[in-house]
Amino acid sequence: MAAKLHDKIEVEISRLLQKISQCTLTVGNGCLQWSGGRCRRGLYGRAWANIPEDGHLVEKSMDVHRVVYLIQSGCFNTGVGRNMEVSHLCHNHICCNFDIIVQVHVGFTFSKLHFT
Repeated sequence: MAAKLHDKIEVEISRLLQKISQCTLTVGNGCLQWSGGRCRRGLYGRAWANIPEDGHLVEKSMDVHRVVYLIQSGCFNTGVGRNMEVSHLCHNHICCNFDIIVQVHVGFTFSKLHFT
């Protein structure tokens, strides 16, 4: 059973990476800007992802930068830690470049940090 779930997760990660590569544009500051769907307020890129939950995959609409972080950090199966969130060093809410997306404690602010 676990092997089947693992195989499904690998297929889903491949699908998501393909979708992300099709829906991103490189912009001058190093950001990979999401050109797909957005959240209701328009701030964050959104995508449907099948996420492991209780031994099976559950379809959820998620922030794209969070999906990218989960895949690239190897946390796709476990998720982001408790009291943690995924944030952008570049302050561009539609950026999905793993190199400038980090996991931070809830409430941490980057207001005094600047991406160079």
